[in-house]
Amino acid sequence: KQYLYPKDATNEDYKTIENLVKNSDLWKEDNTKADSNVDIAQREISLIDICQIQNDENCFSNMLAYFMQQKQYRKLWTEFFKSLGITLEENYSVTREKSAKIENNDNQDYNPNGGRMDIFISDNNKNMIVIENKIKSDINDIGTDENNSTQLRRYYNYVNWLRRDESDENLNPPHFLIL
Repeated sequence: KQYLYPKDATNEDYKTIENLVKNSDLWKEDNTKADSNVDIAQREISLIDICQIQNDENCFSNMLAYFMQQKQYRKLWTEFFKSLGITLEENYSVTREKSAKIENNDNQDYNPNGGRMDIFISDNNKNMIVIENKIKSDINDIGTDENNSTQLRRYYNYVNWLRRDESDENLNPPHFLIL
């Protein structure tokens, strides 16, 4: 879902959305309708709206990490990840802003490294998930370091460095998700 707020939208924006919704070639079933007399931006005001944190990546990452850590929601999260084809045991841990700095690295193949992963999830079976949360920012911003490496490349290098001593061929690969 995406909302257009009246202060940011023009009549042309609403017409574009209406045309997309009415275009039956874009939908599997023709069960859509649009009423141009209804303001599609009207909805219930949420706590996120009241606090004006719609564009705050850290707030969203903190909320996700909080709910992922709660015991009563662990099964929900493991089932969610399972639906994405990701194996994760309920004994997982969640780390916010995990440093991706490779310490004592003698092998230059793992460079460049560094940065902070928004959410890092791992369990006792070496299953790992990196979640990068993006709101109004570019995921492939090169030039953020002296090696012209992207964030995701540095995180990938770090996770592979963590798994460097693993020789088990049945070990699940790490997963990288962008929200």
